Amino acid sequence: MFTVTLLALALAAQAPDAQQKLKTRDEAPPPAANISRADQPWVVPAGTRIPIELKQAVSTKNAQPGDPIYAKTNFPILIDGHMMIPPGTYAQGVVDSVKRAGRIKGTAELRFHLTKLIFPNGYNLDLNAPIDQVPGSADTHMKEPGAVQHDSEKEKDLERVGKAASEGAVVGSMAGATTGSLRNLGIGGLSGIAAGTLIAVLARGTDVRFDTGTVVDVALAKAVPLDKDKVQGLTAASTP
Repeated sequence: MFTVTLLALALAAQAPDAQQKLKTRDEAPPPAANISRADQPWVVPAGTRIPIELKQAVSTKNAQPGDPIYAKTNFPILIDGHMMIPPGTYAQGVVDSVKRAGRIKGTAELRFHLTKLIFPNGYNLDLNAPIDQVPGSADTHMKEPGAVQHDSEKEKDLERVGKAASEGAVVGSMAGATTGSLRNLGIGGLSGIAAGTLIAVLARGTDVRFDTGTVVDVALAKAVPLDKDKVQGLTAASTP
Protein backbone atom coordinates (compact mmCIF):
# COMPACT_ATOMS: atom_id res chain seq x y z
CA MET A 1 0.00 0.00 0.00
CA PHE A 2 2.81 2.36 0.81
CA THR A 3 4.50 1.62 -2.54
CA VAL A 4 1.32 2.38 -4.50
CA THR A 5 0.96 5.71 -2.73
CA LEU A 6 4.54 6.76 -3.62
CA LEU A 7 4.01 5.81 -7.28
CA ALA A 8 0.82 7.90 -7.44
CA LEU A 9 2.56 10.90 -5.94
CA ALA A 10 5.46 10.61 -8.46
CA LEU A 11 3.08 10.49 -11.45
CA ALA A 12 1.14 13.49 -10.14
CA ALA A 13 4.37 15.50 -9.83
CA GLN A 14 5.45 14.67 -13.40
CA ALA A 15 2.08 15.40 -15.06
CA PRO A 16 2.40 19.23 -15.19
CA ASP A 17 5.89 18.98 -16.74
CA ALA A 18 4.69 16.53 -19.39
CA GLN A 19 1.74 18.76 -20.23
CA GLN A 20 4.01 21.76 -20.44
CA LYS A 21 6.40 19.90 -22.78
CA LEU A 22 3.50 18.74 -24.96
CA LYS A 23 2.13 22.25 -25.14
CA THR A 24 5.52 23.63 -26.11
CA ARG A 25 5.91 21.02 -28.85
CA ASP A 26 2.51 21.83 -30.34
CA GLU A 27 3.08 25.59 -30.41
CA ALA A 28 3.72 27.08 -33.87
CA PRO A 29 7.29 28.31 -34.42
CA PRO A 30 7.69 32.07 -34.28
CA PRO A 31 7.41 33.69 -37.74
CA ALA A 32 10.69 34.47 -39.49
CA ALA A 33 11.64 38.07 -39.52
CA ASN A 34 10.55 39.75 -42.75
CA ILE A 35 13.49 40.86 -44.90
CA SER A 36 12.82 44.07 -46.75
CA ARG A 37 13.50 43.98 -50.50
CA ALA A 38 15.53 47.11 -50.00
CA ASP A 39 17.93 45.08 -47.85
CA GLN A 40 18.38 42.35 -50.45
CA PRO A 41 21.84 42.17 -52.09
CA TRP A 42 22.10 43.35 -55.69
CA VAL A 43 22.87 40.59 -58.16
CA VAL A 44 22.86 40.70 -61.96
CA PRO A 45 21.65 37.20 -62.94
CA ALA A 46 23.51 34.84 -65.24
CA GLY A 47 22.31 35.15 -68.83
CA THR A 48 21.61 38.89 -68.57
CA ARG A 49 22.27 40.54 -71.94
CA ILE A 50 24.24 43.78 -71.95
CA PRO A 51 24.37 45.88 -75.14
CA ILE A 52 27.78 47.47 -75.65
CA GLU A 53 29.15 49.92 -78.20
CA LEU A 54 32.66 49.14 -79.44
CA LYS A 55 35.13 52.01 -79.06
CA GLN A 56 37.62 50.58 -81.56
CA ALA A 57 37.37 48.52 -84.73
CA VAL A 58 38.13 44.80 -84.57
CA SER A 59 38.58 42.49 -87.57
CA THR A 60 39.75 38.97 -88.29
CA LYS A 61 42.17 40.53 -90.79
CA ASN A 62 44.53 41.88 -88.14
CA ALA A 63 43.23 40.92 -84.67
CA GLN A 64 45.22 38.48 -82.57
CA PRO A 65 44.20 36.36 -79.53
CA GLY A 66 44.81 38.41 -76.40
CA ASP A 67 44.13 41.77 -78.05
CA PRO A 68 42.05 44.09 -75.83
CA ILE A 69 38.44 45.05 -76.52
CA TYR A 70 37.22 48.48 -75.38
CA ALA A 71 33.55 49.41 -75.23
CA LYS A 72 30.79 51.21 -73.32
CA THR A 73 27.31 50.12 -72.31
CA ASN A 74 24.68 52.09 -74.18
CA PHE A 75 21.49 51.14 -72.32
CA PRO A 76 20.63 50.87 -68.60
CA ILE A 77 20.32 47.38 -67.13
CA LEU A 78 17.39 47.27 -64.69
CA ILE A 79 16.96 44.39 -62.22
CA ASP A 80 14.04 44.43 -59.74
CA GLY A 81 13.49 48.10 -60.51
CA HIS A 82 17.09 49.07 -59.75
CA MET A 83 19.47 50.45 -62.37
CA MET A 84 22.36 48.11 -61.67
CA ILE A 85 24.44 48.96 -64.74
CA PRO A 86 24.00 52.55 -65.97
CA PRO A 87 24.56 53.52 -69.62
CA GLY A 88 28.04 54.81 -70.29
CA THR A 89 29.72 52.22 -68.06
CA TYR A 90 33.12 51.33 -69.47
CA ALA A 91 33.67 47.74 -70.55
CA GLN A 92 36.92 45.92 -71.17
CA GLY A 93 37.38 42.56 -72.86
CA VAL A 94 39.77 40.35 -74.77
CA VAL A 95 39.92 38.59 -78.14
CA ASP A 96 39.80 34.82 -77.57
CA SER A 97 40.44 33.46 -81.06
CA VAL A 98 40.63 34.58 -84.68
CA LYS A 99 40.07 32.52 -87.81
CA ARG A 100 40.54 34.13 -91.19
CA ALA A 101 38.47 33.08 -94.16
CA GLY A 102 40.05 30.43 -96.36
CA ARG A 103 40.59 30.45 -100.11
CA ILE A 104 37.32 29.20 -101.61
CA LYS A 105 36.73 27.05 -98.51
CA GLY A 106 36.14 28.22 -94.93
CA THR A 107 34.63 31.38 -93.45
CA ALA A 108 36.04 33.95 -91.03
CA GLU A 109 35.31 33.57 -87.31
CA LEU A 110 35.91 35.81 -84.28
CA ARG A 111 35.55 35.14 -80.56
CA PHE A 112 35.78 37.66 -77.71
CA HIS A 113 34.32 38.27 -74.27
CA LEU A 114 34.14 41.05 -71.68
CA THR A 115 36.25 40.70 -68.56
CA LYS A 116 35.51 43.89 -66.60
CA LEU A 117 32.98 46.69 -66.09
CA ILE A 118 34.24 50.07 -64.85
CA PHE A 119 31.59 52.39 -63.39
CA PRO A 120 31.83 56.19 -63.69
CA ASN A 121 32.92 56.49 -60.04
CA GLY A 122 35.78 54.01 -60.51
CA TYR A 123 34.00 51.00 -58.99
CA ASN A 124 34.80 47.95 -61.14
CA LEU A 125 33.61 44.38 -61.50
CA ASP A 126 35.26 41.26 -62.87
CA LEU A 127 32.97 39.21 -65.06
CA ASN A 128 32.78 36.75 -67.94
CA ALA A 129 30.42 37.86 -70.70
CA PRO A 130 30.91 36.31 -74.17
CA ILE A 131 29.48 37.98 -77.26
CA ASP A 132 25.89 36.80 -77.70
CA GLN A 133 24.35 38.69 -80.62
CA VAL A 134 25.22 41.17 -83.34
CA PRO A 135 21.94 43.02 -83.93
CA GLY A 136 21.52 44.38 -87.43
CA SER A 137 24.43 42.49 -88.98
CA ALA A 138 23.50 41.40 -92.50
CA ASP A 139 26.43 39.08 -93.23
CA THR A 140 27.38 37.43 -89.90
CA HIS A 141 25.70 35.02 -87.50
CA MET A 142 26.34 33.43 -84.11
CA LYS A 143 27.98 30.05 -84.74
CA GLU A 144 27.70 29.30 -81.01
CA PRO A 145 27.78 31.37 -77.81
CA GLY A 146 30.85 33.58 -77.98
CA ALA A 147 31.67 32.95 -81.67
CA VAL A 148 30.70 35.21 -84.58
CA GLN A 149 31.05 33.65 -88.03
CA HIS A 150 30.77 35.25 -91.45
CA ASP A 151 28.00 33.86 -93.63
CA SER A 152 28.90 31.34 -96.32
CA GLU A 153 30.13 32.87 -99.57
CA LYS A 154 29.99 29.87 -101.91
CA GLU A 155 27.86 31.66 -104.47
CA LYS A 156 30.03 34.76 -104.24
CA ASP A 157 33.15 32.61 -104.66
CA LEU A 158 31.81 31.10 -107.87
CA GLU A 159 30.78 34.51 -109.12
CA ARG A 160 34.22 35.91 -108.28
CA VAL A 161 35.98 33.06 -110.12
CA GLY A 162 33.78 33.47 -113.16
CA LYS A 163 34.29 37.21 -113.27
CA ALA A 164 38.05 36.91 -112.87
CA ALA A 165 38.24 34.24 -115.59
CA SER A 166 36.20 36.41 -117.94
CA GLU A 167 38.33 39.46 -117.33
CA GLY A 168 41.49 37.37 -117.69
CA ALA A 169 40.27 36.03 -121.01
CA VAL A 170 39.74 39.57 -122.34
CA VAL A 171 43.17 40.71 -121.21
CA GLY A 172 44.84 37.57 -122.59
CA SER A 173 43.07 37.87 -125.92
CA MET A 174 44.14 41.47 -126.24
CA ALA A 175 47.71 40.44 -125.55
CA GLY A 176 47.53 37.69 -128.15
CA ALA A 177 45.98 40.02 -130.70
CA THR A 178 49.04 42.24 -130.66
CA THR A 179 50.97 39.44 -132.39
CA GLY A 180 48.53 39.40 -135.30
CA SER A 181 48.07 35.63 -135.06
CA LEU A 182 44.75 33.88 -134.48
CA ARG A 183 46.62 31.04 -132.78
CA ASN A 184 48.23 33.44 -130.34
CA LEU A 185 44.87 35.10 -129.83
CA GLY A 186 43.38 31.81 -128.66
CA ILE A 187 46.36 30.94 -126.50
CA GLY A 188 46.29 34.38 -124.93
CA GLY A 189 42.62 34.00 -124.11
CA LEU A 190 43.11 30.62 -122.47
CA SER A 191 46.13 31.88 -120.53
CA GLY A 192 44.10 34.85 -119.34
CA ILE A 193 41.30 32.58 -118.15
CA ALA A 194 43.76 30.42 -116.24
CA ALA A 195 45.47 33.43 -114.67
CA GLY A 196 42.21 35.08 -113.70
CA THR A 197 40.86 31.87 -112.18
CA LEU A 198 44.06 31.33 -110.19
CA ILE A 199 43.93 34.85 -108.78
CA ALA A 200 40.32 34.39 -107.71
CA VAL A 201 41.04 31.02 -106.10
CA LEU A 202 43.95 32.42 -104.11
CA ALA A 203 41.88 35.34 -102.81
CA ARG A 204 40.55 35.00 -99.25
CA GLY A 205 36.92 35.31 -98.29
CA THR A 206 35.47 38.31 -96.46
CA ASP A 207 36.71 39.00 -92.92
CA VAL A 208 34.47 39.47 -89.88
CA ARG A 209 34.79 43.17 -89.12
CA PHE A 210 33.18 45.38 -86.48
CA ASP A 211 33.72 49.09 -87.02
CA THR A 212 33.99 51.63 -84.23
CA GLY A 213 30.51 52.29 -82.90
CA THR A 214 29.15 48.82 -83.71
CA VAL A 215 26.68 47.64 -81.07
CA VAL A 216 26.86 44.00 -79.98
CA ASP A 217 25.20 42.12 -77.12
CA VAL A 218 27.14 40.16 -74.52
CA ALA A 219 25.60 37.76 -71.99
CA LEU A 220 26.81 37.06 -68.46
CA ALA A 221 28.15 33.51 -68.09
CA LYS A 222 27.45 33.62 -64.34
CA ALA A 223 25.68 35.86 -61.83
CA VAL A 224 27.55 39.00 -60.74
CA PRO A 225 26.96 40.49 -57.24
CA LEU A 226 27.17 44.27 -56.90
CA ASP A 227 27.99 46.60 -54.04
CA LYS A 228 24.78 48.60 -54.22
CA ASP A 229 26.19 51.41 -52.05
CA LYS A 230 28.76 52.09 -54.77
CA VAL A 231 26.27 51.82 -57.63
CA GLN A 232 23.27 53.73 -56.25
CA GLY A 233 22.93 57.24 -57.52
CA LEU A 234 24.90 56.68 -60.70
CA THR A 235 23.12 58.00 -63.79
CA ALA A 236 23.98 58.59 -67.40
CA ALA A 237 24.39 62.28 -66.61
CA SER A 238 27.39 61.47 -64.43
CA THR A 239 29.26 59.79 -67.29
CA PRO A 240 31.77 61.77 -69.33
